[in-house]
Amino acid sequence: MKVYNYRVPRSKTAGLDSDRGAAAALSFLFFAVYWHGRCPTFGPGESPLLVLGSLVKDLASSAGHPLYIALGRAAASLPIGAPAGNVNGLSGFLHAAACGLFYLTLRKQGLRRPACVFAALLMGFSEIFWYYSEVAAAWALSDALALLAAVLALSWSKSAGPARLAILAAVLGLGLGQHWERLGCGPLASHGSWSLSAPSWALLACEALLAGLGAVSLWKDSPRTLAFWASWIVFGALGSLAAGLGREGPPLTPAETLLPGIGFFALAAFGAGRILERARPAHCALLIAAACALPLLRPIDLSRHNPLMEYARGLARGTTEGDILVLAQQGPFYALEYLDRVEGTVRGRILLSPELLASAACRGALEARHPGLKLPPGPLDWRGLVEANPARTVYGEAPFIAPILAQLPWSVPSGLMVRASARSVPRSEVARSAAAASTWESLGSIRRWDRYFFTEEAGLASAYRGILGWYLSFLGAGDEPAASRLKAHLRDL
Repeated sequence: MKVYNYRVPRSKTAGLDSDRGAAAALSFLFFAVYWHGRCPTFGPGESPLLVLGSLVKDLASSAGHPLYIALGRAAASLPIGAPAGNVNGLSGFLHAAACGLFYLTLRKQGLRRPACVFAALLMGFSEIFWYYSEVAAAWALSDALALLAAVLALSWSKSAGPARLAILAAVLGLGLGQHWERLGCGPLASHGSWSLSAPSWALLACEALLAGLGAVSLWKDSPRTLAFWASWIVFGALGSLAAGLGREGPPLTPAETLLPGIGFFALAAFGAGRILERARPAHCALLIAAACALPLLRPIDLSRHNPLMEYARGLARGTTEGDILVLAQQGPFYALEYLDRVEGTVRGRILLSPELLASAACRGALEARHPGLKLPPGPLDWRGLVEANPARTVYGEAPFIAPILAQLPWSVPSGLMVRASARSVPRSEVARSAAAASTWESLGSIRRWDRYFFTEEAGLASAYRGILGWYLSFLGAGDEPAASRLKAHLRDL
């Protein structure tokens, strides 16, 4: 039987120019897909902070990730598209470049083109990688810089002069500097949960089999290459693992697997290469076509997907200038900042979080910015906050329902928030709010069949469920239509 060798020493591979052309073509393909589906505003997690830092100059330093912010400001100034959407498009550009660099890295390790193309398509169209290519995410820059460093290291491993080593050191320094918290400072909030769709789990199982085959193949044929990718996976995950040990849930969340996951796809590439050694060229083309068909399983298109922006607008609905809004989640906090600082639609609201209230410096700055505002020292004290600001209405996000009721049992739901109250509120007023909540249309992109479960959108859905379930308890026998609609909303979530 004829054997087709798809993994040969580098000296027998095609020329460097053709490799670069193929990598550029792959990058262009992915960039076109990512740009078309980019989110017009921002996704959950750190995305609102990165978009806000790129659009509002005086917030750039507080956003972190200085290199991404600098590139984001350049993207926001492009004459085409909306500024926020262009900042999200930057992630697509960086991840598209990462796919091309991933192809070059595998080629420089001796893998033939069919297996390299297959692996690049597998990685670029994987659900988590694709999602974070359409929202602002510093992970995209980390992936691109890490793969650029790998290509440079492999290219210059035998002939690295001082100038080339300096360039490699600069690339590594940029990658470390733009995401320094991977050294041990944990993220401000969790990055989602391991709730992938059934097709995604099936695909992941197939990729794991390929990766296992690739590891066994490299163990026999090229232990040095196996050590390269094993080290990539281990050290790529160490910072996130260390940061996640002190938080609830899994120590490594889906977004934090992007960088070490590149090593996983590389091992899968070598597993595919081993299979393709005995495959005919027509079978190789069929395998690549199957990888191209991956987007049909569930295309990631965020161009009309704005759950966080809809949620933030829902939080502000019913509040007025001078009201105090205490937020539990990082994403909604910065989304409201965006509505205030960029769109100007929620001006005058005072945005707080437990972290801000725990800092004496932040409390002083907020009191200076808002004359008449009084913030009790120490941890979040709902009764103290309400009593210190009798002329202002205090609202809390849905995750604060239990602690608010423990201190202020007269508190009631209002819109998407909890109105902290030290006095009784007429039940009929809450019933009217519940009837209004039953007609909400902003649940469209957060329903269970539309949202992405591996992101922080799960937290938004939990907040909706908490507030809608509370509303339901205020409805009586004469409110059956509104109660039925609320129950339908809860089923959809």
